[in-house]
Amino acid sequence: MMLLLISSYTIFAAEEGENKFNLTWSSEKLDFPNGIPYTLWGTRTLPDFDGDGRNEIFCAADDPVQGAWYFVVEADANDSYKVVWYYYISECTYSYVLFATTPDADLDGDGLPELIAGVAQPTGPAPPGVWIWEKDTTITDGFPFSMSAPTATYDVNGLGGSISCIFAANVDTDPNTELIIGETREDIVWVVEETGGDISFPIFEVEYTDTLVYSPWGYAFGDMDNDGLGDFAVGTSDYNSVRIYECSGEEDSYTKHMELHMSHDVDGYCLRGMGARDINKDGLAELIYARRSSPGKIFIVTNPGELALIDSTNVHEIWVNPDGGNLTGLAYGDIDHGFGSDGPDLIFAASGSYLMDLEYVGPHGETADPEAPGDPANWNAYTIYTDTTQRMQHMCTSDFDRDGEKEVALIYSGSGDESYLRIIEHEYLPDAGFDIMWHDSPDTDLTVDPVHSNPRGIFAGSDVDQDGKPEIACTEYNGKFHVYEVVDDNTVEWVYSYKPGAPASGSSPRDIKVSDIDGNGLDEFVMLMGGTDISANPDSVGFYFFEWDGSTDNGFGIDG
Repeated sequence: MMLLLISSYTIFAAEEGENKFNLTWSSEKLDFPNGIPYTLWGTRTLPDFDGDGRNEIFCAADDPVQGAWYFVVEADANDSYKVVWYYYISECTYSYVLFATTPDADLDGDGLPELIAGVAQPTGPAPPGVWIWEKDTTITDGFPFSMSAPTATYDVNGLGGSISCIFAANVDTDPNTELIIGETREDIVWVVEETGGDISFPIFEVEYTDTLVYSPWGYAFGDMDNDGLGDFAVGTSDYNSVRIYECSGEEDSYTKHMELHMSHDVDGYCLRGMGARDINKDGLAELIYARRSSPGKIFIVTNPGELALIDSTNVHEIWVNPDGGNLTGLAYGDIDHGFGSDGPDLIFAASGSYLMDLEYVGPHGETADPEAPGDPANWNAYTIYTDTTQRMQHMCTSDFDRDGEKEVALIYSGSGDESYLRIIEHEYLPDAGFDIMWHDSPDTDLTVDPVHSNPRGIFAGSDVDQDGKPEIACTEYNGKFHVYEVVDDNTVEWVYSYKPGAPASGSSPRDIKVSDIDGNGLDEFVMLMGGTDISANPDSVGFYFFEWDGSTDNGFGIDG
């Protein structure tokens, strides 16, 4: 294992907009119906459950006295947000975890997604620890989930339980979605399946259980080794251990692989800071583990191609908190989409005050070294937001307000914090160091207009007429095809257009390719026209080949 020592939080300065973020919204006490929540524990991005084009933010919080708040926040304008749904669970000690299914992987298979909560119950017999709300399509004037009662509850062990880990995924060979529950008093992982087909009257059957040494906290799931068999992993508080489970190839049957310990220098756990992603795009997912215990550390478990082969040599420490403080939360995404490396990002909080972005800058692709994500040299660290007045707890990411820039939704754990949720948004610098040197100025009086309505496809860098001048070819609506040519430094000239007419339906043509299809030493521009209503232009559909005539400058003719 390699150790990367970081001496300062501000590792790299923002350049050309990359990794530069600004605070754009903060919640206030009046935002929440009954006062600010006490401590927020979890948050998750929802995939636009109300169909308005905006992803939502799902949060879990404690009540100042007892009980738990679960609520949803959504953008109502650019850089403006409001609470659109909430539910108070009084029959519990406090909140712990949350999850949400999707229409194609919901619990009862009816295509309606669910919100799922896992709460902590008092010691001894208590109300159920799992609460489920299914999307209610009859609610058309608000967020489509009931605020009066859950659709279902579930008591996994007959004692209510203290649910510290919960998620849903299809992890075996049948078509149904399993609910995986981690309980922290008995320290058991449960895999259950709803078999009745109606979550309003659920019938949960236990498929598998495993007893842990200590409490379950984090999780990851998917087909990490890409072998067609579902798998999942659970992080525990036994010296930051991770247990990996894989479907054995049969329904309701699982194999437990080697238990990994991220480190032995201090005991601890990840507090939900765990996940699995294909970081280097080689077809294999890596495990990501954020150690909460001080000093906080980020670990990557690389993938040798088969989960059964993973051992301690695949555990890599890629970042350590420079001031010795803890780490909380973990989110994954490409939040900066700027210039420079622009690799995938790991977002987490260091010492409760610093929002960090650990960005992968190493090799990627199918032939990339599978060990590359475990090399600290392939990661750059940035501090993207600082707040020393409140304690950061967890985060999720998306373009929540649909303005084209990614945001990080950041929740807090302090008991008296003024803001329970803040939105940090990426700052985009449009010029990025580039100046516009030339652009087309269409003449609306021309019969054949040079890209005036709606351009579709583009190909740059060809020299089809072999005159040493690079060409830019493009298509647009109504069947138009145009060629521009670079004639001088920062000077482009429109040299050719063709309009064969197009089908009345669709927006053809789109893509352009350049190749010597017929092998005669002359390249062709190739485009494809498609559509259904060809009454106006019967001969419009099909392939179009534009080939240089071999002598005339810019003499592109349609061939075939």
